[in-house]
Formats: sequence, structure tokens, C-alpha cells
Amino acid sequence: MPLPASEDQWIAIQQKTFTNWANEQLRIGNRSVEDLAVDLCDGVRLVALVEALQFQKIGKVYQKPTNRIQMLHNVSLALQAVAEDNVRLVNIGNDDIVDGNLKLTLGLLWHLILRYQISSARAAPPRKLMLSWFRAALPEELDITNLTSGWRDGCALHALLDHCKPGLSPHWRQLNKTDAVLNIETAMRLAKEKLGIPRVISAEDFASPGLDELSAMTYLSYFIRQNSPGYHSTLDWVCRQLKTTNVTNFTTDWNDGQVLCKLVHSLGGDIPGWPKLDKPNNVARCQLGLDAAQALGVPKTLTASELADPRVDHLTVMTYVAQFQNVTPRLPKAQRCRLDCPLHKVTVGNEAKFRLKVADPDIDSSKLVISVAAHAGRPPCKVEWSNGEAICSFVPTEIGQHVIHASYDGDEITGSPVMLSAVRDLSKVKTLTQKGPLKLGQPFEIEVTCPDECWESVELRCLSPAGQMQILSSDRTTTGLKTMFVPSSVGVWSYQTNVGSQEVDTGKVRVFDPGAAQLTGPETGEVGEEVRLSVNVKNCGSQEVDVELQQDGGQSSKDVKISPSGDMRYLTLTPCIEGKVRVKVTMHGENIRGSPKVLQVVDRGQIQIVGDGIVRGMKDMEASFTVDTRGIPGDVSADIRRSGLAVPVSRQMLSAGVFRFCYVPDTVGVYSVNVLCASKHLPGSPYQVKVTDKSQVKPRDDLSAMQDENGRLALRGGQTTVLSFDVKHAGPGTFNAEVLSPEGKLPVQIDQNPQSATVSFLATKEGDHYVHLYWSDSPIDASPILAFCPGPQLPVDATMVVISGKGAETARATLTTDFMIDGRRAGPGVPKVQLQGVHTDVTVELEPLQYDRYRCLYTAPHPGAFLLYVYWSDALVHGCPIKVTVTPRGDPRKVKVKGSALGGGVAGQEWTLLVDTAQAGPGDVAATLYDDTEEMVTCKIAEQDSGQFLLSLLPVKIGLYTLHVTYDNSHVGGSPFSLYAGSAPDPTQVRVFGPGIEDGIVGEFESRFLVETQGAGAGQLAVKIRGPRGAFKVEMRRETETERTINCRYDPSEPGEYEIHVRWSGDHVPGSPFIVHLAETRDQLEELTNERGFLTREERMMGWRAEI
Repeated sequence: MPLPASEDQWIAIQQKTFTNWANEQLRIGNRSVEDLAVDLCDGVRLVALVEALQFQKIGKVYQKPTNRIQMLHNVSLALQAVAEDNVRLVNIGNDDIVDGNLKLTLGLLWHLILRYQISSARAAPPRKLMLSWFRAALPEELDITNLTSGWRDGCALHALLDHCKPGLSPHWRQLNKTDAVLNIETAMRLAKEKLGIPRVISAEDFASPGLDELSAMTYLSYFIRQNSPGYHSTLDWVCRQLKTTNVTNFTTDWNDGQVLCKLVHSLGGDIPGWPKLDKPNNVARCQLGLDAAQALGVPKTLTASELADPRVDHLTVMTYVAQFQNVTPRLPKAQRCRLDCPLHKVTVGNEAKFRLKVADPDIDSSKLVISVAAHAGRPPCKVEWSNGEAICSFVPTEIGQHVIHASYDGDEITGSPVMLSAVRDLSKVKTLTQKGPLKLGQPFEIEVTCPDECWESVELRCLSPAGQMQILSSDRTTTGLKTMFVPSSVGVWSYQTNVGSQEVDTGKVRVFDPGAAQLTGPETGEVGEEVRLSVNVKNCGSQEVDVELQQDGGQSSKDVKISPSGDMRYLTLTPCIEGKVRVKVTMHGENIRGSPKVLQVVDRGQIQIVGDGIVRGMKDMEASFTVDTRGIPGDVSADIRRSGLAVPVSRQMLSAGVFRFCYVPDTVGVYSVNVLCASKHLPGSPYQVKVTDKSQVKPRDDLSAMQDENGRLALRGGQTTVLSFDVKHAGPGTFNAEVLSPEGKLPVQIDQNPQSATVSFLATKEGDHYVHLYWSDSPIDASPILAFCPGPQLPVDATMVVISGKGAETARATLTTDFMIDGRRAGPGVPKVQLQGVHTDVTVELEPLQYDRYRCLYTAPHPGAFLLYVYWSDALVHGCPIKVTVTPRGDPRKVKVKGSALGGGVAGQEWTLLVDTAQAGPGDVAATLYDDTEEMVTCKIAEQDSGQFLLSLLPVKIGLYTLHVTYDNSHVGGSPFSLYAGSAPDPTQVRVFGPGIEDGIVGEFESRFLVETQGAGAGQLAVKIRGPRGAFKVEMRRETETERTINCRYDPSEPGEYEIHVRWSGDHVPGSPFIVHLAETRDQLEELTNERGFLTREERMMGWRAEI
């Protein structure tokens, strides 16, 4: 609760407010004041202020007074003018103003504000008038009870703006009352910009607990003074209520009481004699309006004399009129009751009833008058009240027109008068006919029962659909009359019963012809598929048909949808079982043409479609499905489309009625697979097949950067691992994953969008983890990913660091050597390594690996002893320093590579070579084998004896290989080596030809022959010749190392038998051994040839020369 304001507070606020008010008045004369106590004491600006308020000059003024007498004159002039204008000044004199008495000066200004801006009323205090207007104009929820504290939060001020100009501040109920200054600041800005209300007080002062009532009234008076926004808003309401523009003020327009009485009447008030007011004067008319308004709930805040006085103050009238805005309007007298009489005809001698309904519960029933008038008199009308309405009744006594009148307090009420016709009572005349439609050609019978006294006046008529009228002859019966007629056309026939000129009864009968309707449609149907039949009902006289379905087993059903369209009726049914269905269509129980119709129903739902080709597919891979018709007739086909484009599909008949369809999707997406039988879709068709390409699911990050030296994905124990994959080109698939840890499956979280997919999981257990990744249930190319988790993170403990590797013990000068720092059990840390020598320190490079491990590399410049210091998180590792011995580097020139494999070998077989480093000094042997595409091939090194290493090579395909052998990173002599891998040796493919393997003459013998090994696989050629004196030397040569043709030559010098052995990888080639005979003369040679049946030497020589 705010503390009460001190006197200094309210004086300060009042002084600022009154100063601003005075400046608003002086602004026209280009004058202003800053300090009221000082600036008004000479009387010059006080006189200007009074003249501005009275709109007139008040006398001669000393514009520049030089002494007190002149000042007193000016002030006296102003005070005298104010007093003459009925402003009562108490205890305020000339001397008080001249002496600068601030409180009395403020009192003077308040009287001026009260008289000239707020109200000159004497009957009611201005404060009360203002408060009354605000309470009447603003919503009740604001509960305005004062002119200070009730306005401090700004809500009432915003509501006032919205009242004066609807829509200016419509959301004032949502204002935060704690933001009082902001609310008031906003309201004053809107009032200034939109309504022209000057800001004579600040928002801070208006929201202050020190705000005094006079300052608040000064600002708020701008809203209700004459021609203010509040003045016009109230005046506009009056004009809208009275539907006039002739009311222009709140003074003289109200003096004669006419406007007040008209306003009361518009709200439903009772003005006696309205609109003719028989009153002698204005005061009487005003009193009439005040009394009627009080009956509406508007209290009298002024007297009739005051309202009739032309000098009445505008605020007095405006405040009184504002209260009418909250009056709930009453209905006019004519609308307070309503005559409810649905009667048009009544019968003589029978009671007729009608009702009078009440709209205003406060009506006086004694003012209600109800009467019935007829030609010969007024039958009495009985009125009974029940549940807020009057039930009225009378009995007509004569034939003819009757008029019902009802009025309230002299005014004819709504619905009155009502005119009725009273007719003779023919209620005992009855017409009986047969029920329902009539089939064309059948007779229609009519029977009339009536009293004996009127049967002769009865007349029966019928009317054809074409409009032809016929009077029917009738026969007398014991109860009345009887007749019949046979309709000659279809349609609606009418019949009528008249007694004299009065119509008693009328009716209609529909005549139909079922033979004119016809049922048509297909002869076959399918289970689960709609069958549509049609019925033409044109010229039938009726369009109503009834349908019944009968199954083979005798079951019947009416489950048929009938759709009308002009003269057609379309029947839609869906068979649910196989077999025959009889469709019976009747019109009013009569079969139409074509009914019943038999449908042969087959069940294509029994056709089986199986295979992945209707469920899923993969790009560029064949998809297939099988269709088994199970004996159901119809050609089976498939139509496959992607984005509307046809996809080639093949069909293969596997057996009778069984077909296999194949297609190859060439792109990812959704394929529409339509499977049809007899050109109709089978159940489930079309199938929406999602074709994917799992090869396009690729890691978005380089996983190799996350792998350890064993190719395993490195996981962080206790930290979430997130793997992201690009799936935008993989098609409409679903990404899934499964992570297997040493303890079983781990929970995984999958997030997928059209562009990417991620899998997240948390590993805590030490050991291998397998990450299986699937795209639409198929493993992707990268799956499974082998990962390793080192376990949960441990506390820092340098004693658990493990240093391993040869480089932590020995090294060779100028060669890069490495060793490992393993901190997996030492907790998170960063190592620091120093290698100190006697003469120099060696720089050690650290290569971070996974799992808190580091590979350390260094190159010692010279042999000697060094000390290795390793720190883990600034703590020296246990066992350090470590002594490292550096020896001289080995000599690769002294390394020897030996073995038959240097000459090549058979592809697919293991080759071995020996690397001898005994003379080269200490060093490391390394070997790599590459094929002709530079792909690395299996090559293993095993140390045998000291300095002896065995190389095992396994070339798997035929071709040229390159072998690199290094010693301490330098090539050994002969490296790189070229090795050829051939197929397995096949001596049967070796050909030997040439003159050197044929008989000849010693002096003329051509000893050359060729050995062709093309196609004989890998192997070694061995040629041995034995002559008359033992072994014989053979010369063999070829053009290149890869040449498969070997040129052989030997030089025999004596006659005799020569035996030539040719072996390929130890086995004789075809024809080996070859036997060659050399003779001394030609005759000896011919004799030998003839005996053996060979060609002559010349003949043979010609052939060899050509070949060689």
C-alpha cells in the first residue's frame, strides 16, 4: 500500500500541472509562465489568462508595471472580471498574488479551471459530475470510485481512450498493471496524437501516490469539457439511439424535454400520450421525461427546472444522459405480446383455438384486449393464462369471414389482426381408396362415406397426368357412394371429392408399367470388385426399383447401392463369394424386363503373388515375383512404372497358370508394380515398391581418421559415439543399426532425414564392438564396422604408463626408429618425451594414436648412449630414464638375395628367396612385392639363422611382378627385381622343330633347331645331347628375357647317332628324345633314309629353311 503523499509532493505536482494548463491557455497570445508565484505577481499574464478564458478584453493593463501599485491594479482588474463571471474567490486578495503566495495562487488557478473548463454547475459538485460520467461511460469492471488512485495503473485511461474512439486501445484489459508509468505514457501519447488532449501532467506524476485530485481532474477534464472527445462520444450515442442528427449539444437542445422523452421512448419507456405531449410548458415536459427515465432505472441527478433552464451546464446534462447507455432497452408495447394464430379455416359449431405469446414478463394483463368480429356479431372469446402465454378460444356460429384483434395498452400487437374463414363442417365425409402404386391396366376403386343428407351433393373427379379432367359416375351404397376408373397411361393420377362447391378430399395414385423398365449389365463379376448394372426406367411411370441378391446356397441380400441419374438407375454390388448370383430387380413388387439376371462370380483374390519384387528392390539388381492364377481364367500381365515411365519387364511361364516376372530397376525411387489378370488389377495391386541403393549410403566423415592402427573404429568409453551417413542418393529406404558389445546389444538412437542418417550409441565396456548398419534391412557396404572401446576413463596415474618397442632400447644412427607410449591404464594425459645424449639431444616426434596411445619417432644422428625421459601429465613415468643404445647403420651393398625364384615361377605357388645380411652389419630387412597393376602381393619375411632371412612370395595371377628388398630403408643390390609368374608347366605344349633334329651329312649339317614354349606355362628348359663319343655341348639363346622361343645349336663333327633330350621342368617334351643320324656321304644318307622311309635331305631342308 503506497504511503500518503506529503504536502510538498502534491504541491509540486499541482504547480507543474497548473503551470502547463495556464500555458495551454496563454499559447494563443504567445505568452507562457514558468513559476506561478513569480510570473503572475505583476498581473500582466494573469489578465491575459482571464481574457483568454472569457474571450474578451477586461480593461486597461499596465504591460510593464514599474511599482507595486501598478501590479495591484493589474491583479485587481483580473480578479474583478472573474468575480463578475460568478467565480467566488474566498480569502484570495490582490496582495496575495502580488506577494507570490504560491498556495493562494494555485487556489486561484483551480477556481479558473473549475469554472471555465470543468463545470459552472451549482446544483452538484463538479467532482461528483465527473465521477458519475466516468462510471457511466467506462465498463463496470473498472469500478471507478475516485479520480486519483483508481487511475494510477493506466488501465482506466486506456479504457477511456477506447470509449472516446473505439479501436484506439482495444486490448486495455491485457495491460500489465505493474507497468503503470509505461501504460500511462502510452495512453497520454495516443490521447495527444489521436484526440488532441494536451499533456498538462507527466505520466510519472499521474502514476504517483502523491497525485492530488485537483491535478487529476485538470487532466481528465479535457476528455469531458464542451466539444471534447467524451462530449462527442456521448452525443454520438444519443444521435444513433434516436436515429437523428438534430441533437447538437447538451444544453439548449434539452430544455423543452422533447429529446429526453424521445430518448426514454426509444428505450421502451412509457411516456403517457407519446408522441403527443399534452403539457403546458418545458418544465412539465422535462418532469415527464425524468419520471419515465426513473422507471427505466435512471436516477434523477438534476431537476426538471434545471434541465429546462437555458443556462444549464453541459456537464450536468451530459452526466445524466450518459447513464442511459447502461439501460437495457424494453420492448415497444406492440412487441411485448405476439398473436400466434396458424388457423386459416374454421368450422361452424366447433371450437377454434389460438395463442397469445408474451415477450415481456412484466406486462400488465389488464391492458391486453382480445376480440373476435363476424358479419352478424361478435362471438365471445375465452382467455386462459398458462406458463406465460394466453390460450384463447371461440366457437364460430356463422359461415363467413371472422377477424381477431389483439391490443396492449391501446397499441395493436404483433400478428394482429388475423382473418379467418368459417366453413360448413364436413368432417363426416370420408374418402377410402386402395393403398400404394397401381400397375397399368388395373382398376382404381374409390368409396365415399357421408351422411344421408349430403350424398346427392357429392361429386367425384379424376385428373390424368396429361391434365384431362373426368367426372366419374358413381353407385349408391348403404354408407355413401362407390366408383372406379382404369388409368390409361403411366404417371400420377389425381382424384377429388367435392360436396357442392366445397372440396372435401383429394388424393393421388402413381400408375407404373414394369414392362417398360429393363435391366442390363455384365454377365461376370469378381469377388471384392464392384459390379455395375443399369436399369432404364424411362416411361415407366415410377422410378422406384427394389433389388434382391440370391446366392447359390439360397442366401439372399439387399446389399446393393442404387444411384439415380436421370432416367437411369445404376446398381452397384460387390460379390463376396464365388459362384452364381441372381440379381432380381422389381418395381413395386413386379419383375422388370431382364430380371432376374445371373452373374458368374470368380475370386481373383485367390491368385497368389509372392516374391521380393513386389516388396522391395535394389538398383541394378534383378527383382522378381511369381503369380499363381490357381486355375482362374484370364491373361496375366505386369506393368511397372517409375515416375510414369514404363520399366521393361519379362514374363516366363513356369507351369500352367504360374508365371515369373522379372525387372531390373535402374534408379532408386518408388516403383508402381501393377499386376493384372484379364486387364484388371489383382488384389493389392498396384504395389508400391521402394527401390534403394545401399551402395550410396556412405559415411559423411572420414572413418579412417577415427581408426586405430588395427583398422578398428576407436570409441571413447562413457562418451556417445555419433556416426553420420549420407543417404540422399540411396532411395526411399529406412536406416537401421545394431551395435554388439562384449555384453550384448547396446541401445542405439537413429535419426534420419531425406539427406542424412545418424546412429548414436554409448559404449562403456572394454573390448571389440561390432556396428552393423542396414539400409532397408540390407547391410550397407561399410557394415559391419569393427570398433574397439578401451573401457571407462580411469584417473590419472603415470605409474600405469607402458613404454614398449625396439626404439625404447636400441636404434641405428641416421635411421628413424620408433617406440610406443601406452596410457590406456593411466587416465587422460599428454606425454612429454626427451632423448638426451652426451653431446646432443635428439628431437622426438609424437604421433597421437587412439586410446591415449602415442607413437614416438626419432632419428639419432650418430652412435652412442642416450637417456629416454617420458612424462605423463608432467609426472615422470615409472622406470625412466631408460638407456637407449644407438649402433652404426647396416650396409645394404653387402646384402645378397639368392634363390631360383629370381628366375620366376608358377602363379599360385609359393616362391622362396634367401636374404643374406651376414656381411652387412646390423639392420632391418624389408620386402614388398607388386603385380603389374602395382597392387601389393603377399610377401612374408622370417629370420632363419643370424643374418639369414627367408622371403616367402605368393603371386596369385600370371604376369610380371616387381620385388623390392631394402636394408635399413635402402635398396639392396639388384633391387627392385623383376619376376615373372606363369602358369603350371605343361611339357605337352612345347614344340621342337628345325633341321638340327633331322638326319644329315657331317660336312653340310645345319645343327640349329627351335624350342617354342608359348602356352607351356612356367618352367625351365633343359637340352642335353649325347653323341658317338658321349655328352655334347649345346648353345641356347633367346632375344629377350620374356621371349618364349629358344634358339638351340650344337656343332657335330663326326658321323654317327646323336640323341637329343629336351625336357620342360624335368619332363620330356613331345618327340623327345630325338635320334639324329649323321652320314659321311650323300649316298650313305639316302640309303639310310630309304630304309627308314624319310624325306630326302634336300626336301627336308627346304621346309626348315622356310620355317626358320
